[in-house]
Amino acid sequence: MDPHTPQACVVVTGYDNAPRVRATVRSVLAQGAAVREVLVVDDCSTDGSGERLARLTSVDPRVRVLRRRWHSGGRGSPRNTGLDRVTSPYVMFQDGGDLLLPGALDALLGARSEIASGLCALPARRPLLVHDTACGNKLYRTDFLRTNGIRFPEGRFPHEDVVFHARVLAASPDIVLVRTRVSVRRTRQPADARALTEAYRLAYDILRAAGREELAMAVREAHDTQSAPHVTPHSRRVVEVVRDSLRRLLH
Repeated sequence: MDPHTPQACVVVTGYDNAPRVRATVRSVLAQGAAVREVLVVDDCSTDGSGERLARLTSVDPRVRVLRRRWHSGGRGSPRNTGLDRVTSPYVMFQDGGDLLLPGALDALLGARSEIASGLCALPARRPLLVHDTACGNKLYRTDFLRTNGIRFPEGRFPHEDVVFHARVLAASPDIVLVRTRVSVRRTRQPADARALTEAYRLAYDILRAAGREELAMAVREAHDTQSAPHVTPHSRRVVEVVRDSLRRLLH
């Protein structure tokens, strides 16, 4: 299939940050013909962002703005709102302020031929995949997410990407890695050790329940290495180097 055929939907979420959301939408539309639709989900902003974002629909007919009736307090619920409205075969998620790099969608859509030829990464053989929990650098098959009931945690749930990624891996997806960096992440969640621990615990339980023991152990070891007081700086640095290398490969 021609990678330039409109096949992808990008869900962009935001709350009280219209200028940053608009920048993200511009980076998505700059992807060209690969984009079938852009769903902008406003999480019930209170600063007039909803009205300003609504004007995006006049910029390009592919843009639709969805305004939630109440503020969720997190990023999972707005993404689920967008996911429910996706009509494209493929979907990716961007937070307002993050940017897609030129040619990102073409690179991701072009990698589909590797799945057909069997050149894909099996999560059970690549446990380091559990460390790359960010969803903004990935393209998902919409029917895969829906068939397996994969959604983000609802409400005020920090580190929702960790749980979402575990649900994806638990469903045994075919994964293709591309060497092209596809996104720039400019939005960061505040550090919250307790919330991160809870997210990793849920990820561990999800993978264990699905029989993905190796992946579950990789999740537990990753979090224990980050938080355990007995870990030496050298050991922690080894883990960081491995993660950095994986990020460069996956981006």
